[in-house]
Amino acid sequence: RSWRVSVSVGLAAAGMCGAISLFLEGGAMIPPAPAPGAAPSPKKDRRERDAALETLLRALQDPAAALPEGVELLCDYRKDAAFSSFMPQKGPTCAAASVAGALNVVFHGGGERTFRVSEGMNVYKTVFEGKRDEMLDKLQKVLRGDPSPLINLIFRSQDLCTAARSRDKEKLEHILPAAIAEAQAKPDLTSDDQEALSSLHAAISAGGPSSALVLERVRALAKAQWAVCKLDGEWPLPSGKVLPSTAPVGNDRIILCCKALALLKHGKPVRSTSFMGLRSPCRHVVSRTDTPEQREEQWCALKAAIETPSSALIFHLHNHYALLFGWRELSSPLGVRKQVLTARVGQEPVTWVDWEGDFMAYAESKGKEVMRKGVLSSLYGWVGHKVMLVEAPAFASKKAAPDAAVARLVERARKR
Repeated sequence: RSWRVSVSVGLAAAGMCGAISLFLEGGAMIPPAPAPGAAPSPKKDRRERDAALETLLRALQDPAAALPEGVELLCDYRKDAAFSSFMPQKGPTCAAASVAGALNVVFHGGGERTFRVSEGMNVYKTVFEGKRDEMLDKLQKVLRGDPSPLINLIFRSQDLCTAARSRDKEKLEHILPAAIAEAQAKPDLTSDDQEALSSLHAAISAGGPSSALVLERVRALAKAQWAVCKLDGEWPLPSGKVLPSTAPVGNDRIILCCKALALLKHGKPVRSTSFMGLRSPCRHVVSRTDTPEQREEQWCALKAAIETPSSALIFHLHNHYALLFGWRELSSPLGVRKQVLTARVGQEPVTWVDWEGDFMAYAESKGKEVMRKGVLSSLYGWVGHKVMLVEAPAFASKKAAPDAAVARLVERARKR
């Protein structure tokens, strides 16, 4: 059975207004029929529907705004523990702020029990300082003498460390000799400084496999030092401000930090793992080829995880980590919309992100329109975009051997 209806979509939140004429057939939304005698235009219909959806999603993203006309709340859930436990983010330190907030949810932190952003930063610094020391030991095996003076002599150069991370491997080969020459021209060099610089210069000038090996060891050391300097805030950001940054931190370090910081602060373990994303290991693996039934199962699993007591979800969306604070389902002229409450910037729950829909929005920080992706689009876009789960284990055996990597990290962090 088919019939034609006219649906008005209130777009006050987006500063726009409009009307969409749609057909409903068997409960499904379809584009309006072409005028008599006119050729059908599926591309135009799709563009009109996409434009209407973008406008609707813009109007729905602000939690403080009233729902547009024609949109009704079906059901929702907001996690009170997350609202009271998130940690404000000062500067680009989302990987530390989100971990602190998640652990506060799990342990019901408050007062002295509260996990702080600074504590997460200290764990990350311990991780990358350990990596730097490991790379320094490897470099020592292919150089004469102690290379440790090189850290302060050349490895605090932002240009050098950034070149080491470049896909253009020849870039480091051009910058390194100049960095050595500049360091050798410094006054008041000690004999150890001069020996380390001379040894490195001779090694990279020799040519052949040995020189290539030294360059690879230098590259690895410079990458680790880049991470340490970013975490310490030694270099200016693109904005010109000099602030600590968790840019070097990825999902694996997030998971490691959750486990280590829980033991450091409270002496209790947590389970931290990838919950949803592309490929294994994830409890729920998503794919662009998933059926509507599979996507519905994934949505239900995400809702259940958000509602689970003593657990928190960290969402890795574009260039950012933030908690998931809740979910809601809405009826709209464009069908049922499913959304999660999170933050695209900072840690406060200020944005509803659609489960499946994307839209363009103006970003003041960038001075242009950018794509605001939904949850599934973010997960589909890159294997690193995931939802991670942090939870208190239901049962922890006293006889179970602790994770060796976590135990080593906790021991180093205590000595730091």
